[in-house]
Amino acid sequence: MGVGLSILLFLFAPILLWYPMYGRAIEGEALPSPIQEGITNVENSLDILDNDTDGEEGKTYKITIEKLGILDAEVRVGAEDLDTSLIQFPGTALPGKIGNSVIFGHSVLPYFYNPKSYKTIFSTLHLLTKGDLIRVEYDGVQYMYRVEGRKLVSPKDYSILSQPSEERELSLVTCVPPGIDLGRLVISAKLLGS
Repeated sequence: MGVGLSILLFLFAPILLWYPMYGRAIEGEALPSPIQEGITNVENSLDILDNDTDGEEGKTYKITIEKLGILDAEVRVGAEDLDTSLIQFPGTALPGKIGNSVIFGHSVLPYFYNPKSYKTIFSTLHLLTKGDLIRVEYDGVQYMYRVEGRKLVSPKDYSILSQPSEERELSLVTCVPPGIDLGRLVISAKLLGS
């Protein structure tokens, strides 16, 4: 019985401890963001998106986050299978363009993290902090984004999809605690030199 309890504690401790260790610190950060205040439901937030993707759905590009060991991970615009790539939400801005490129990825328990597996790729996203760099290679051009902040949102808060009218931004989104679908962690970054 002791061995079984130890195994359960070993597996579930990261889930139970994630919020006290990381969540409170993230909630305390002020996030400079293009996200429009007061948008918390699908109907309002999806009206913000320019749903004309100009035929870009299905297009792919690469993202690198050296701090997390993520190198040239594939991002597919408008795809639906997070097990085979990261996914950019359709209708959000393409890299380097005015607006917010919103990219989703999976997370799992830290024990199973592998930066080369799309099933685990965003498990350590919470370790990114202000000033960290994210490189995106799109259409033969490299774009460098600097992390501006991070925040926790409800799974039903679609304001993360809103598009700024003057900034060039990037949002990385995953489930938190890692491997559990209770909330969403959003990392917000801005294009350098824009």
